Amino acid sequence: MQQSRGVADAEESEKFNLTTPQAGIWLDWNKGCDPSSYNICNVIPFDGRLDVDALWRAVVQADRENDALRLRFSNEDGEVTQSFAAACRPTDFSVIDLRYSDDAEAAAYREIDATRTHLLDPEKGFLCRHRLLRLGDESYWWVRVYHHLVCDGFAGHLLADRVSEIYRALRSGDAISECSFRSYRDFITSDARYSEGKSYERALAYWKERLKDDRTVTRFSARADTMASRHTQFPQSLSNAELDAINAAARTCGTSPASLMMGIFAVLLARMSGESHPILTLSLLNRIGRDERNTPGAFSCVMPFDINLGTHQSFSELAKDIFTRARRDVRHIRFGPVRMRAERLGPKSLAGGGAFFNSLDSMTPLDFDGVRAKRMNIYNAPVNDLGLVYFVQALSESENEAELIWQYNASRLDRETVEGIAARFRRLLNAVITDPEQDIAAVAEIVTEDLDELHLSDGDSLLWEGEQEQPPMMPPSQLPPTDKLHERQLAEKIKKIWVDLIETDDIPADTDLFEIGAHSLLVPRAQYRLSELIGRKILAVEVFEHRTINALARHLMRSAGQGVQPANRLAGVLETGPQEAVEQLSRAATLSDSPKREHGAL
Repeated sequence: MQQSRGVADAEESEKFNLTTPQAGIWLDWNKGCDPSSYNICNVIPFDGRLDVDALWRAVVQADRENDALRLRFSNEDGEVTQSFAAACRPTDFSVIDLRYSDDAEAAAYREIDATRTHLLDPEKGFLCRHRLLRLGDESYWWVRVYHHLVCDGFAGHLLADRVSEIYRALRSGDAISECSFRSYRDFITSDARYSEGKSYERALAYWKERLKDDRTVTRFSARADTMASRHTQFPQSLSNAELDAINAAARTCGTSPASLMMGIFAVLLARMSGESHPILTLSLLNRIGRDERNTPGAFSCVMPFDINLGTHQSFSELAKDIFTRARRDVRHIRFGPVRMRAERLGPKSLAGGGAFFNSLDSMTPLDFDGVRAKRMNIYNAPVNDLGLVYFVQALSESENEAELIWQYNASRLDRETVEGIAARFRRLLNAVITDPEQDIAAVAEIVTEDLDELHLSDGDSLLWEGEQEQPPMMPPSQLPPTDKLHERQLAEKIKKIWVDLIETDDIPADTDLFEIGAHSLLVPRAQYRLSELIGRKILAVEVFEHRTINALARHLMRSAGQGVQPANRLAGVLETGPQEAVEQLSRAATLSDSPKREHGAL
């Protein structure tokens, strides 16, 4: 184990609200069942005589130069804030020798999975870790894991470039150049002031129009939602000839290669879902200025993006429209999904899930003093359904590499089905790069030629074989009369909490709270006040899954009957009032019953 020494553990007294990107991540992270779901991970393989000590020293310095790694997060009475410590935690860096494994590459993937899923702790400042896996005498994989609250994909590229810059200076004995990183604190400050400017009102008007067609995100799979998500990926390499043809077709269309690929993905999704106007989610970077493009930290936002195939005849028209609209979105993305929810915009489409598309590129080759290096994408964020990451990187001044990375939830889709979907995408791709001006209808026919061959391994039908009727979230109440009375009393108390949080006069008991003003930033406050009311910790997922007052009251009564909180104690809450009841329950219940989060080295 190699580790940096000495760090002050003191925190600055000033507390800041989460930025718009961070707020969305925090709520999604806390409502999930897997605390490691927002540990993003990529790998940089090295081929050559790597100076391990120089790499370690470069990693330590680059992490210290990144002020986002000094952040500490806290949740006090439902108010989530962040503050800066005097220094970041000691760099968690270790070397693992796999040269004597029977299968070094298989062992490396096991180590990667263990490294990524080992919990980080944002509240205590354990925000990243590094592992250097040695597969051969001149073969290494540098595994990097950062919590998404402090790092996005673009920030990962910035950090890797800075590490390579320091590494070269250490190897040559030259002075290390001054770091060009800007402070994430500056973005925190400017994001907090955003609502005070004129651009806020312009962006609000833009997103009101943009999100007026509010529908759920389209999915490939028709299987019922489950909180368990088994993230799996299926990468495909693109040849240099294919990459050149994609770039040429994009130039012909007057669009970008990413918009071209997104258009193909939209045609595929539309034909397989039966929707001519599908909605997918798209990751957009909130890095508008030059300083923000030089700042490590969390800036990305996931946005719904609808694509109406019926309004375009040729594929090139569709690709150009995607390019134009995505650029408009980027100009207004500072508004962010959390503010959109607060303004009661797009509650269904902003709920996320479903199909997604993401485009990543790194056109600056990594230079580690002659050691060949590249980037390998492992994990970006949780996956609910199926999505495509189009990843292009420069390996040298004259050599590029591209991949299609299919990321999917193995709890909903099996590998055979995903491979079938990927094969149809390749057919569409070949058709488009051959003639991007052809009609969309002609391109789409390619998908449906042998569609019946696609099926799930257990015989369940997919979405394109007909929508499946989903079971109700909660069966009708079968409670005894006394418990029904308590349920109504509990619903009234829950209603008072939400009326206060949403700042409204009344809330119908069967109305979706997230369609009338509830949003991500209010959920921690609701959790805290509901926890005080019930006498046990209320999880974010309980609030998100039971979205009406009656549904939440019914859930809490049923969970009490099942032993989560004994029903007679819950009745006591309703009869004595929350303040007195919490004092009674404090001896028997805890408000912090979540699993303890570990940190540190493996």
